[in-house]
Amino acid sequence: MSRVIVSIGGNRVKSIQPTTIQTYLDAHVSMPLYVHVETTNGAYATHNDPDFHNAGMFIRNVVIEYSIGQIKGQGPYRVGLKLDHGWLYVEA
Repeated sequence: MSRVIVSIGGNRVKSIQPTTIQTYLDAHVSMPLYVHVETTNGAYATHNDPDFHNAGMFIRNVVIEYSIGQIKGQGPYRVGLKLDHGWLYVEA
């Protein structure tokens, strides 16, 4: 079983606590925040299977403001942030 971790402000990394994350999301509605997201399903997976499609995403230091922020799930967790023109959604 993998352990999902998150860092909110600072350099300490901790296990995800959904209630703590939701409190943070609620407290930062309509505030400018910097977002950094990296995700991949294995950048080198095609070395073992050339038919495997690699998917990944990288966004760094982008300023956003959201009107709704929610964390869902029991692990894996899903976080959605409602932006002016859509949603930022991450699952971990």
